[in-house]
Parts: sequence; C-alpha cells; structure tokens
Amino acid sequence: MTPLALLFALRFAVSMMSPLFTGTRAASLASILPGDAYALGRSLVRIVSQSSQIIGYGLGGLVLVWMSPRTALYVTVCTFLGSALLIRLGGGDRPAPESGHGGMMRDSITSARRLFAVPRIRALLLMWWMPPMFFVVAEGTAAPFADAARAGSVGFGLFLAAMPAGTAVGEVLAGVLLGAAAREHIALPLAGASMLPMAAFAFRPSLPLAVALLFLTGLCAAYALGMDQWFLQAVPERMRGRAMSLLGAGLMTFQGAGMIAGGAAAALAPPYAVICGAGIAGTTCTLAVLRSVHATRRTTVRKPRPRHKRTRCANTNRSGSAPDGTSSERNAVMTGASPSLQGTSAGRPIRRRSVLLAGMGTAALMLSEACGTGHGATSTGRTPARPQPLGNGRALAGHSAAVDCLTFSPDGRILATSDEDKTVRLWKTSTGTQIATLRGFQEGAGQLAFTPDGRTLVAGGDDLALLWDVRTHARVGALIGHEKAVFAMALSPDGKTLATGSVDETIRIWNLRTHAHIATIRPQAQTVSALAFSPDGKILASGHDNGVGTGDHSIRLWSVPGWKPIGTLAGHTQAVGSVTFSPDGRTLASGSTDSTVRLWDTNTRTGVATLTGHASTVTSVVFGLDGKTLASTSSDKTTRLWDVAKRTTTRTGAGGGSVAFTPDGKILAASTDKTVLLWTL
Repeated sequence: MTPLALLFALRFAVSMMSPLFTGTRAASLASILPGDAYALGRSLVRIVSQSSQIIGYGLGGLVLVWMSPRTALYVTVCTFLGSALLIRLGGGDRPAPESGHGGMMRDSITSARRLFAVPRIRALLLMWWMPPMFFVVAEGTAAPFADAARAGSVGFGLFLAAMPAGTAVGEVLAGVLLGAAAREHIALPLAGASMLPMAAFAFRPSLPLAVALLFLTGLCAAYALGMDQWFLQAVPERMRGRAMSLLGAGLMTFQGAGMIAGGAAAALAPPYAVICGAGIAGTTCTLAVLRSVHATRRTTVRKPRPRHKRTRCANTNRSGSAPDGTSSERNAVMTGASPSLQGTSAGRPIRRRSVLLAGMGTAALMLSEACGTGHGATSTGRTPARPQPLGNGRALAGHSAAVDCLTFSPDGRILATSDEDKTVRLWKTSTGTQIATLRGFQEGAGQLAFTPDGRTLVAGGDDLALLWDVRTHARVGALIGHEKAVFAMALSPDGKTLATGSVDETIRIWNLRTHAHIATIRPQAQTVSALAFSPDGKILASGHDNGVGTGDHSIRLWSVPGWKPIGTLAGHTQAVGSVTFSPDGRTLASGSTDSTVRLWDTNTRTGVATLTGHASTVTSVVFGLDGKTLASTSSDKTTRLWDVAKRTTTRTGAGGGSVAFTPDGKILAASTDKTVLLWTL
C-alpha cells in the first residue's frame, strides 16, 4: 500500500506543475486566436473542463463499481499519457516568447514582481483569484450538507455538480448571445453578484433549492469572458506565458486557502452557515477588488497620442514624461506594458530541471505580494475565545469495525463498547486493558446499559436485547419481541424496567428481572431512534427518525408507568438520534441530523437553547455529573464539551460515534471509527 505521505507529496508535485501547463496553454492560445476569438477560446476550454468534471463525477462512481481503485488510477494515468501524446503530435513547436537572464527561480520572481508593479494587472489578478477562493467553500461542505439533508450519494453528487453545470451553461449563453462589448459590460456586475446566491443559504434551503442556488452562482461565473479580454489587453505579449502561469498558481493557492478556511469554519458551524458566511465575505472582498478593477479600467481603453516629430525635447525630458505630457509609466500602462515589463530578451528555452522551483517561487511571491497589496482586510468586533483542545487522549484499540456505542459501569471501573462487527467488548478503565469480548448478535450490536449494581450488561442489536453477567461474561437472558432492528434502548434508574425502540415503529417495555414484556408503545408510524428515562423514573423520552421530507421531527414524552403521551418537544428539522436528561431532570438535551444540539425545559415543554457548531449529524449527547457540562459527538469526527449556562463550546477533540462520562465525571470517553479515546478532565 502506498504511504499516505507519499501520495500527498506526489499530489503536491503535480499541483506545482499545473500552473506551468495552464500558463503555456493560455499564452499559446492567445497567439492562435487573436482578438475576441481568444476570450471565446478560453471560454470553450473552461466549458470543456467543467463538463468533464460533471461527467467525471458520474463515471468515477460507475467505474469503481466494477474496477478496483488502483486499477482506476492506472486508467487515469493512461488518459494523462494519451493527453500528453495528443499535445505533442497535434501541436506545433513555438519559440519561447521571452526569457530572463538568470535561473528559473530568479526569472519567475522577477517577472512576478514586474507584473504586480502594474496596478491594472494586479487588480485583474486579484479579481481572478478572489471569487474562486469563496466558491470552493461550497464544494468543501458538500459532504456534511448532503449528510445533514440525508440526501445520500445522489444528493452529494447533485450538490457538487450544480456549480460546474451553471458555469458551463452561463459561458455558453454569454458566448453565443452576447458580443464582445456586451460581455465586457456585464463582467463587473456579474462578478459582484456571483456570491449572493450563497448568502441565501442563511435561510437553510432544502437540497433542491440549494442545488438551484449553486447553479445560479455558476451562471454568474460568465464574468470570466470579459476578464479574459481585459487581461489579454493589459499584459504585453512577451510576458503572457509568465502572467498566465502566475494567474494559475495564484488561483490554486487562493482556492487552497479557501478550502482550509472553510474546513475550519465547518468545525464550528453547520454547513449552511459556513456557505452563507462565505457568500457574504466573498461578496464584500470581491466588491473591494472590483473598485480597483474599475479604477484602472480606463487606462487600458485610452491609447497614447502619437509623438509629434517637431518635439525636440522628447528624449531629454528630465521628469521622464512622454512627448504628449504623460509620464512614461502611465503610457506603458495604457498600452498594456510597464517600464518594468519592457526590455525582456527572447528566444532562450526554459530549463526543465527548474520547473519545480519556478512553481514554488511564483506561489510564494504571489502570497507575499497579495498580502502586501491588500486593503481593508481588518476585522471588526471581538473574537470569541476559542475552545481548548482535549488533546490526543488515551486510545483503546481492538475493534475491527466502527464503534457505535459506549458506556461506563456504575463504579466507572469498566467501559463497555459495541461495534458493527457484532461484538461487545469490556475494558478496564484504569489501564485500557481489554477484559472480554461478548458475542451473540448476527447483524450488529448497538445500545448498551449497565444495571445499577453493575452486575449485568444489557445490549440492544438485531431485533432483540441480550443480557450478560459482567463477572462471568456468560449470557444470562434475551428479550425477544421486536420484528425489526433495535435502534434505541434505555434502562430505568432503579434498574427494574428496560425500554427498547425499533425500526418496527414500536417501543417495548420489559421487566428486567423476569424478562417479561410489559407494554408496547406505538408512536404513530415513526422509527424509534433514541430513548431516555428521567432521573426520577417518571418520564420516558423518545426521539424519532421519520424519514426525509416529513415535517414532524419532535421528541415524545411518555408517562411512567402508564406509558401514555404527556408532551411533545418540537424544534428539530431532521431526525433525532440521541436524547438525555440532566442529573436534576429539569433539562433534556437532544442531538439531531440537523447538526444541532437542543436544550429543553422539561417542566414547560419548551426549547431554551440551540447549540450550533457541529458540521454534521450529532450522534450522541450526555450530561456531566453536575449538569453544568454537556458532551456531544458528531459524524463530523469531533467531540465538543459545552458550558450549558453560557451555551458555548469549551473544549473540542476527536469523535464521531458515541460519548460518555464516568459516573464521577472525571473521565470522558468518545469513539472515533474503530478506536475509543479517553480523556482525563
């Protein structure tokens, strides 16, 4: 198996070569297609690229159905080699348009500095880089957004394909229906409005509406046709190769920065909020850059007046002014050149061994120059205190599949864990040593609970619940009655009553001592996905997963005994997968597929707070010993500790499956894939 570090290194090397290729291609295209044809040619390249991306999403999944990933990569390598061969045989040799006087690194840095010295070129480069930096945030949050919407792989693919599809359609329409002048006139308005659809994610759109908004964002990307023509006019012919390479390197770097920022934001806020924030921030930054583009626009439209032969002091003007009274620098900008861009020699071939260093030098210079020329990038308001990390934690490894649930014994000395490989494991908390592996399930083990005396462990899974003696590890009972998989389970505080919830849309109540079935609750055609008893044992709360598109995602409260409905807590917009009571019973916390944790007042049956920060489904919630701290974990692979009173995150760590405190509240456990992590608080 190829080491992950080597794969990253290879990807990095390929990415550094990409700007050189795109720059050479763009410069060659300018010499092949003169005038307005160049903008249309560049547009065609982008249309083909975006269309290929959409097709690739579909073909990639199809290929992997009957081909291993390694074989698929071999096929990809062959397609790249075929592309290279096609370029070599189908494209004629062209002389190098320009060259410097030193090595590749020095030439790249010098050329980049000269390009940035021209206000018009600098403004256009920033205009090329700024919007895509925020566009990629939507792509980066596609997985958590689709997961929160429970849209599956189809919804994920539609979300990813929406923006490329809009881009392709927008460029086709602009290229076919509009002339060169019209395309230039709409460039600035389209660029300024391109991220407004992303800001509309503030209203938490459904998946179809989200796809439509991203498609609209893609349509606005037609501003690139006008930008192509301006960039061609602004950059001297001898410098086009370097300028296009710089443009490509900067574009990749800004997009990478956008991905990093979006990922960091997604760890603190739900996907819709991250996309909305990117839309607002992107619009603000883009408008600032558009002012520079507009301010320098006139300089590429005006042409310098011709020299008058009778001007005798043309070559001796001490101020450096041209014969028409303008400075030589301004004349150079008007014609698309700068004094710093002139006088570059031509004809020297590029040394191949310097290509990698060129990419690194160009990218580094681009970052330093962009930061140095940025304006108005100050933040306002106070920055909230960041949560402290929980650290690496002590890892318990041994499961061969993802850990679904975990719980501590009443004395905290034993940790029980269950996983998708049909086993339940017991661990010694103090040392992390595995004590036993309990088997008996055919499809998978789920929820766990110790009896108050710590002698019996109950586990739900398949369509039943199994009981084991904790000391002897022998199975001592089975509660059989559900028709489908058991998804939820709760043990009463006195240990006498067990409630199990199932996909068969029933809650079954059992006498744990006699193993007898007591009652059945039918919550009106809803899968039971979470259960919890109140500390006084008088209330049973149930969370439900009633499918995509249904409007009822409420939590039901049932009387104990009697098992009658006594209240409903409505507020979540997606399935509720976890519920837990505070130690005093006054507050109920719930975690949902809508990426939020909600707090409810059990007396008034009203919501008191919504805790946001997770970027995907909240899989488990539990209160600490004093009720002042709440722990939650999510499929976004994070665990959060919350200050219940302040409604803020205090600490974060790895997670993903389940979370639990020891009874004394001194140790926190969370599962992440096949591993369990323990933190001492």
